[in-house]
Formats: sequence, structure tokens, C-alpha cells
Amino acid sequence: MKGSKAFGALHADRLIVATALDLGVPLVTKDGNITDSGVVRVVW
Repeated sequence: MKGSKAFGALHADRLIVATALDLGVPLVTKDGNITDSGVVRVVW
């Protein structure tokens, strides 16, 4: 997954982001690593 290095070893974050991408929906989070990565559209 592009940008996955931004999440480091947090496999749960990778799974959450991948699920949002697969479903084509934005992710509701204030997690800075996910938000800063720009990999998925974020709502918060």
C-alpha cells in the first residue's frame, strides 16, 4: 500500500486504511500518522 511506511509497525492502521480504500469511503480519524500520509480521504 502506497504510503504504508508512514504507519510504521501499526498493522491495525494499515488494515483500517486499506478497508476504507477498498470500500471507497472516507475514514473518520484524528490519527496524525494516517491524516498526514494523504493515503486516504479523512474526515474529522
